[in-house]
Amino acid sequence: MSELINQFLLESRELVEMATRDLLALEHKPDDTQKLDSAFRAFHTLKGGAAIVDFEAMARAMHAAEDVLAAARTRTRALTPTRVGECLGCRDQVIQWLDMMQFSKVLPAGAEAGADAIVAHLGDAAK
Repeated sequence: MSELINQFLLESRELVEMATRDLLALEHKPDDTQKLDSAFRAFHTLKGGAAIVDFEAMARAMHAAEDVLAAARTRTRALTPTRVGECLGCRDQVIQWLDMMQFSKVLPAGAEAGADAIVAHLGDAAK
């Protein structure tokens, strides 16, 4: 596995942990702007890292979750427990992809279908 992929996996797992903590806190206190900003940054940085390693499917999924959080940040859409849960679902898919990459040493095959489902689902959540 290339050093770039190793670094991507390490940093992505740290960002997933941060996003998880922030999202779980937001389930109980959705108006916590600090946690919302932090979760947004985690998803934004995950999106950028995925783009760097040419993992387009993950970048698209992260962008969809980022849009949900951006809508909450601008108060265009409230961050409901359902929307938080949808972002956590996206996070779950990312964890699966990272686990697959750790095991196989390559980008996950078939990730496009998972990303398509996330984009469709979260696209509705952002509206």
